[in-house]
Amino acid sequence: MRFAVAGRLIVVTLGLILSAAAIAAPGGDLNAIDIASRAKSLAAHHPGNTPLDVATRAEAERLIAQALQLQTRAERGKLVVSRARLQSLERTVDTLQDVLAAGSTSNTLVTPSAATGTLTGTVIDAVTLAPITSGITVTAYDFTTRTVGGGGTVGAGGVYSFTVAAPGTYTLQTNQATNYVQQHLGGLNCSDFSNCKYYLGTVVQVPSAGGTQSGLNFSLTPAGHISGTVKRASDSSVVSGLTINASAQNLYVYYSAQSDANGNYTISGIAEGPYIVFADGGGTNPPLQDTGYPNIPCGYADCGLGPQTLVSVTAGQTTSNIDITLGVSTAISGQVVDASSTPIAGALISLISEDRWTYGVSAAGDPIFPVTDANGNFTIRQVRPANYRVVVSAPGYLGKVWPNATCFDAFTCDPIAIGGVVTVNPGQNVTGINVSLSQGATVSGTITRASDNTPVSGATVNFQNAQIVASSNPTDANGNYSIFGLPDGVFT
Repeated sequence: MRFAVAGRLIVVTLGLILSAAAIAAPGGDLNAIDIASRAKSLAAHHPGNTPLDVATRAEAERLIAQALQLQTRAERGKLVVSRARLQSLERTVDTLQDVLAAGSTSNTLVTPSAATGTLTGTVIDAVTLAPITSGITVTAYDFTTRTVGGGGTVGAGGVYSFTVAAPGTYTLQTNQATNYVQQHLGGLNCSDFSNCKYYLGTVVQVPSAGGTQSGLNFSLTPAGHISGTVKRASDSSVVSGLTINASAQNLYVYYSAQSDANGNYTISGIAEGPYIVFADGGGTNPPLQDTGYPNIPCGYADCGLGPQTLVSVTAGQTTSNIDITLGVSTAISGQVVDASSTPIAGALISLISEDRWTYGVSAAGDPIFPVTDANGNFTIRQVRPANYRVVVSAPGYLGKVWPNATCFDAFTCDPIAIGGVVTVNPGQNVTGINVSLSQGATVSGTITRASDNTPVSGATVNFQNAQIVASSNPTDANGNYSIFGLPDGVFT
């Protein structure tokens, strides 16, 4: 079915819904469909609390990695993936994580029915096998809510013991391990609470009857460390209070530390391996530019991605002299208005670098990368020196690449090919990136079942031609949908 769009309201009633796979899609969409299909099949064969074997775990982890990689490539502008398929990838990752979580829960340790829900075990050094008698705490986190249920400090003989607050399902994690890598019960190393696949660790079930569960033991790997000094480029003065991060190349493991009064920092508890090290300069006054080692400016949307030199960390050793010098922060600012010069509030600003390392999209309430304010103004801060394209979009309007190239959104055109160059030089702010948007066409309609003409809720309608793939919001309870800001053209 084909639709001609020419800036007017079109109402369409469909009695048939085609599957996404039946529609010709760009390469990125086909990849996303393949990943989602395999994830759906895996989830269907492992419902509820079905235990997972090693191969199934590996496949789920592999699919998650592929989905995240596809999202990253799309965000960097290296592959076109429609918004509907990007949303599908997010759901796919959630589904696979649920499968992994359910598989872990099915292998829980159940406490005996006695005493008061006490958890106890020992903590040892994985290399020397000697007990660790100080500097370590063990915390129980509720598996569902991720809230703290209890905890205790390791003491004589490496033994810990504590009582959980209530019956439930828990994961256990070591904390405050300066000289050891933090770990979830079951041997899963983690950088911190938020960056850990806790669902892959051993899960402990505490029933309402209580009981004491012993033998919950940890064997901790000695950690490496990174140290250095941070300074201002302008006068070589040291900078205190900066956050310095060490990021693994998978972007999901972060370690961090603060610089002291002398500008010195030490990041501890790091697992052995290569890391990108960068300093967050945004908290200073005036702001300094986020900068990676060795003195390579990076930005809010690309620090931790590269290109930076990798720093090698060895267990039990300190990698020193990882010094970073930060220059003055740079920014891009402008205004978004409509055809009558009325400011447009809430417009999204996307920033893409020519080298494809930077791909950032603004968000409401973000102080560094905000949407336009009530006067249509925007300022993107912490932008690394490079050549960029700026893409502007807003609901109900045709998107543009500055200064005046039509682009539905940053996923459906090549901003590098059609946009004007915005050059950011070290220490220099760029102003006057002003864009005027025109209203596009609106298409709305109703989706019903062919069998009985009843409305279909929660469906997404895709419109595409050679240039774009656009998706509506999910249909409401009455099967109604709308899509705004379409350019003139013929769509299928």
